[in-house]
Amino acid sequence: MRINLQWGSTDDLDLLVINPCSDTIYYKRKRQVCGGCTGTLDVDANAKPEMAIANPQENIFFDELPRGEIQVGVQMYNKRVSNTCPFRITIQAHNFEQVIDTVLVFDRLRENMIIFTKKFD
Repeated sequence: MRINLQWGSTDDLDLLVINPCSDTIYYKRKRQVCGGCTGTLDVDANAKPEMAIANPQENIFFDELPRGEIQVGVQMYNKRVSNTCPFRITIQAHNFEQVIDTVLVFDRLRENMIIFTKKFD
């Protein structure tokens, strides 16, 4: 399973996933194990302003499909460009794919926005 976040600015957005054990995978906890299934964040894109790029991506990979409910979210960690940031979430798992295009409005920094909830059996 792969969950991908893409956006088009030097803002620092963070991808997060809450696994079925209610553990959050994100930049401070890049690896979590739940029921024998491991979820791992590959990179914390645009965390450092001097290394920020205009087309960043972050991924959370699971070695197996998690059994139970997951929540996928985005957090605005550091606003650098404007008060809105369009982004895309792509969730791929076996025969399942979901693409979500939406916009994060920066009215409060570091507030999580849950984008997607799905239960896998």
